[in-house]
Amino acid sequence: MSSRCPLPQAAALALCITLMTETLERRFGVAFGVERSKSDRNALLTQRLQRTGADLAALGEAYSLPDMLTEDNELLRAENQVLHEQVQKLGI
Repeated sequence: MSSRCPLPQAAALALCITLMTETLERRFGVAFGVERSKSDRNALLTQRLQRTGADLAALGEAYSLPDMLTEDNELLRAENQVLHEQVQKLGI
């Protein structure tokens, strides 16, 4: 099973979430008389793992945006400082 998550921690989290969901689904299946073959369970598990991995990757990208903005802001401040120093040297 492979995941689209770029980080090992995200891949492990996706696997844990997927397996917890499968456990609950099996328990409810037993309680309500739903039966699935092993191949059906494996296919569903694979689909769920891929979907969860993709969702976690998308969330990671969404939450990385503020970090990118902070880096851009720091770069702009440094450039502003350089320009300010150049203006002072010119006596303007």
